[in-house]
Amino acid sequence: LGKRQSLTANLVGTHINTHAFNSFEELEPYRYDVKGKMWSLMGETIYENRLRPFTLSLGTHFSVKRTQNNYSGDVNSLNELRNRGIYLFGELKGRLWSKLAYVAGLGVSNQWYRQQDARYSFWLFRPKATVTYTFSNMWNLAYTFELSQHISKIAMISDTRIKQNSLEWMAGNPDIKPNGVFTHQLRLAFTKSPVTASLNAEYRNHYRPNMEHWSRSADNQFFYTQRNQGSIKMYFVQSNISCDLIPEKLLVSGSADAYHFVNCGDDYLHHYTSFLESASVQAFLGHFTLSGYADSGWCWMEGEKRVCQGAAVYLGGTYRVGNCNIGLFWQHPFQNNPKMSITKQLDRIVHKEISVYSRNLGNMVTL
Repeated sequence: LGKRQSLTANLVGTHINTHAFNSFEELEPYRYDVKGKMWSLMGETIYENRLRPFTLSLGTHFSVKRTQNNYSGDVNSLNELRNRGIYLFGELKGRLWSKLAYVAGLGVSNQWYRQQDARYSFWLFRPKATVTYTFSNMWNLAYTFELSQHISKIAMISDTRIKQNSLEWMAGNPDIKPNGVFTHQLRLAFTKSPVTASLNAEYRNHYRPNMEHWSRSADNQFFYTQRNQGSIKMYFVQSNISCDLIPEKLLVSGSADAYHFVNCGDDYLHHYTSFLESASVQAFLGHFTLSGYADSGWCWMEGEKRVCQGAAVYLGGTYRVGNCNIGLFWQHPFQNNPKMSITKQLDRIVHKEISVYSRNLGNMVTL
């Protein structure tokens, strides 16, 4: 719309058909079918005006969705969910002076859904701001605050109960609602050839989120469901550094991260601290590119589950021919059956561990 104004719009329609069959033979057969259909329409428009001394943006995002899951067999249930959402926002972007830049915005969103007799309408004001101060052409510091939303998974909104094994059931809860997420982030960056480095600190707080809850029946059946409970908080610090040891020929990178999780449910409190280290190297040798990557495995905790991914090593190489690349990729070298993850359930009435190994990914070579 002229030299200073623009209008961007898009619209997406989707239809998905699914059919799943589930069965297990523990003690006695348990089998069920799920036939699912989903229709959705999503769109957005963004207007931008490059004024002086700032740029003004106004936008809207909307979605309409209908989901129908029909369970048959040992699970007999029909779930029909209708939900719609809208998000309106305005944003200003500019500089107060040469070294201080800012982005400030305010939005409001609404999520509405209906399933049989259950329904909710969730409104949330969503401010967002970023301030960046440039000390020199090498150093800059940025602070970001945002209030966003987290939407419940459809599977947990339904009132269907599904048997997981001879002792455990998963039960949906139509009364769970979305929640707000507060995020504060501080980032310090350094750039001076051949080194690029950054230090990020972030605090994230899910207030009254969907958190797991276990109950036990008189005949020793255990039921997993979700409820809106206290809070999930995450504190983490991430440090990254990369260096062109040989400009445009050899790039070395590394990172070290620390995470702390606090899960505060109605009847439990869990703290957990984890660390993640990683390193990578890339060599650019004309038409050849060689790469290597290794990490110690990321661990996190949500609700009453603690998950640790296995350590990983990847090696690769590509050869460029014109506009085409031919690559060879080697995962988990010299490991026949690497551990991919271990999950620990820490509820006071349910304690278990699940380890996942993968022979397929051990010594796996991809061309």
